[in-house]
Amino acid sequence: MVFFGRQGSTTMTRVCLLLLGMSFLLSPATLVQASGVACTSSTQCEDILRRGSQCIDGKCTNPLYHGGCLKSLVPSWNKTRICNSQDPPEAELLGYCRPSPMDYAEIRIAARDWESAVFGGWVLQILWSEILDVPTSIEGGSPDINLNIYEPNSAFDIWNVHVLPLLGELTKATEVKDCVAVTSHLDDNKDNDPGNHKPYEPCAHVLAESWWEDVTELENLEGLQKPQELGIMAESALYMPLYALKKDPTLATYVGLAGPENRQKLAETFNPPTRWKHYCEEVSPTKCQEPDAVAQRAPQDESEERAFFVEGLFTGHFRSTERQDCEAYPEVCTGEIINAPW
Repeated sequence: MVFFGRQGSTTMTRVCLLLLGMSFLLSPATLVQASGVACTSSTQCEDILRRGSQCIDGKCTNPLYHGGCLKSLVPSWNKTRICNSQDPPEAELLGYCRPSPMDYAEIRIAARDWESAVFGGWVLQILWSEILDVPTSIEGGSPDINLNIYEPNSAFDIWNVHVLPLLGELTKATEVKDCVAVTSHLDDNKDNDPGNHKPYEPCAHVLAESWWEDVTELENLEGLQKPQELGIMAESALYMPLYALKKDPTLATYVGLAGPENRQKLAETFNPPTRWKHYCEEVSPTKCQEPDAVAQRAPQDESEERAFFVEGLFTGHFRSTERQDCEAYPEVCTGEIINAPW
């Protein structure tokens, strides 16, 4: 089993460009997923996406499916990608992929439920499938999810598994060797007995990205190559809106945020957001029975009640609470910070 360090990108096609050593931004049209592009001809698909995309049943296909990433991007590249077990049966017959000339066993790369892990897997899939002639697929956590960069419709999904032991997909690969053989049902479930149903067990030989705290406890796991850093650093950052800095430049650095001398300023500047339900109950003069500049109506279900913002319906509202009262709580009053979602 192999670990790789953290990697990331922004779109499927940009991953391919990164592999080629190109570092330029793509046009908005290039960023559109192929599965969402309506068409009347393949020429139209190639104009909207790129060479290789075809118009099938009124929708543009993924241009990378028809031969590979390098073949789609580099006019002089004539080498067709290697087929993998998650390709449609007709892919090889139509010449979109070819079998491995050296009959390599398929390598499966584990995705994760965050995008950069999938993008790192795509880089490896391109390298192995198109340059080294090794069949390679992406493990999505479910037999119904296809996360391959060559997926015909570019229907990008996300890793989907509810309960899985830490790095269990790698452990599974050490048991079965060939991840292609892993299925979602017991072989002897001939009577379709739900009691004999076996949940799908994700299986992968390679983990393209993992956070260090997830792997340090498993360095001695049998069959697992010791994880190593690649020198790619990850960081988390908080951002200040530009309009806030124009109003108060001292907010640009921690110097203007830290210390008891800044408590009052933080409390007055960064009020906490108000949930839609509480806005209607405690702020709106009509209890949201009539639309105003903040809420068009009252929330209609629990998810709306808890929302801080719903486009077109609830613009959001900020107000002071006891946490912002520096006279009553001079030692603990402060502003509100919104953390990045994980």
